[in-house]
Amino acid sequence: MSPQQKAGLWALFLILLFPSLSNAQNEKERRKDFARLNQSSSLLWDAQIIHAFGRIQKPDILPRLLSAYLKPPAAPQRQLRYLLATEIGNHQRGSLNDKQLKVLLSYLGTTTTSDATIWGSYHGFRALTTHQTGPKKLEAIVRESKRPYLRAAALEALGHSGSGSWMLQLPTWIKRAREARSKTEKILSLEALAWTTARVGHDHFAKGKRKKDDDMTFQQFKDREMIRLAVDAIINCLDDLSLFPRTKREISLALQHCFDSDKAHTDSGSWHRLLHPESTRREGSTVQRIPVRFMTLAGLGDRYLFLLDASDSMLTPLTDSEKRALFKILPKSKDKDGKTVERSKKKMKRRVTRFDAARLHLASTLKSMNEKHEFAIVLFGDQGELFTPGFVSAKATNVKKTISSLFSIRIGAPKELRPDGTLKGNTNLYSAFQIAFKVGSTGIVESPQSSVESRLLFEGADTIFLLSDGAPTEDGFKGSTPPIKRKAVITYGGGGGRYDKETGKSSGGGNPRPMGKLPPPVTITEPIKHESGPYLQASYLVDEIRRLNFTRRTIIHVVNIGEARDQISRAIAKAGRGQFVRIGE
Repeated sequence: MSPQQKAGLWALFLILLFPSLSNAQNEKERRKDFARLNQSSSLLWDAQIIHAFGRIQKPDILPRLLSAYLKPPAAPQRQLRYLLATEIGNHQRGSLNDKQLKVLLSYLGTTTTSDATIWGSYHGFRALTTHQTGPKKLEAIVRESKRPYLRAAALEALGHSGSGSWMLQLPTWIKRAREARSKTEKILSLEALAWTTARVGHDHFAKGKRKKDDDMTFQQFKDREMIRLAVDAIINCLDDLSLFPRTKREISLALQHCFDSDKAHTDSGSWHRLLHPESTRREGSTVQRIPVRFMTLAGLGDRYLFLLDASDSMLTPLTDSEKRALFKILPKSKDKDGKTVERSKKKMKRRVTRFDAARLHLASTLKSMNEKHEFAIVLFGDQGELFTPGFVSAKATNVKKTISSLFSIRIGAPKELRPDGTLKGNTNLYSAFQIAFKVGSTGIVESPQSSVESRLLFEGADTIFLLSDGAPTEDGFKGSTPPIKRKAVITYGGGGGRYDKETGKSSGGGNPRPMGKLPPPVTITEPIKHESGPYLQASYLVDEIRRLNFTRRTIIHVVNIGEARDQISRAIAKAGRGQFVRIGE
């Protein structure tokens, strides 16, 4: 055996013998960094430290996360609270002990006093369900609270906690929600109840999970029949002619999940036949509205928001495979004005950039909409910006005016690393979604907490179509870490080239450093500057979209073209219960 092999075996032996030594050192560093959050102005560093700290499975971690949420560092306070709340929900996997429960209840006593902290309340509720008394406390909130957002959060937490005695209350809660005078309360409560019922009903009524009476224990039979009453009550809501269209859609989608059905029926008869397969009840009739389609994806609802990438990289010429794919999915039917799609194909041949192709397909989609539909357009580059006045009716005059404005957007002059010209800069998906979830009928609804702005329940988007050609390169957050000790190789001179994170292009320049032996690394202690926040990473961006969409329940479809990262886009579509498609290879 060679000396190198012997050294490798000794290293492996030491790792196996003393694994706790490195773990303890790692945990010590995580705790030390978490204590320094108030010394940081970098949201990226803060997010990474919070996540690493939350991975420690010790009894004191949850209380410290809760304490940090209640007294966060000054900047940026709101986003730190969102990150901490998400980590609180992700951290708690085992049962709470009584000491942890006491701290958690104190935390919830603060977060449940305002709708603005509903994201923190929801994740606190998720942690609360791991204690034996937790479901009872959430039952009391659903039964007694006068705040619909809080009740919806409690119901969502119960729905993710598994079965329990609280399921006996579902039919009563559904009846009360249907009789609510407040439209906001009726929408939030019925939608949350539909999904809570569907999640517990999935194990009994989904395809492949149904059991015959003879194959069940008495308790299983009893649970199934109890849940059947709740599912039946939810199905009957579809017969309510005054039901808000979005709520009817959500009930249909929830029942689709419950039964693992191929279709989201909007009539009660179809679901009753699945719930009671032995019944001879006839299937009711339903009127299915023709969905709005964009780039082969079909939306749901009446209000459609198009989130269109207008970063500089969208001026990249189309490849031959992208051209073929875009030609193939152009609508085959005639436009409303009688002009065939052939004219659109001719326009496509003249307009060869990604942005022009996106505009052409968007114009085709707008022309296919009817006057009962509404649409809004948000363009994003360095920042998201509303292109339309808000949601506008898809009547011919509005469509024509919007298309004209869309094709009037001028291309900026080329730059050194952006030879195809300039539009609106880098790719800021974070800002794009912040704007998208604030758009109402008359424009941006300025609210400290748009995610719990009741007006947007009625005026916000039913479906969002996102089209982008690149991974996020900007989120608007900058800052510095506390002083960090690290080893670095210090060199002088050389380089001088530039790298463009949006296009991936680089330039030469300067006098390169002569090849030779690098100087030895030195230990330095100084802050590290970050030019972006955490939302360039898929996990943080998706968590933020989930927060924005918590009570809004907007469907999000994603279209990728060019260098866009499919992994991020698939995750966004999954979080938005939508679909993903890539154009070209």
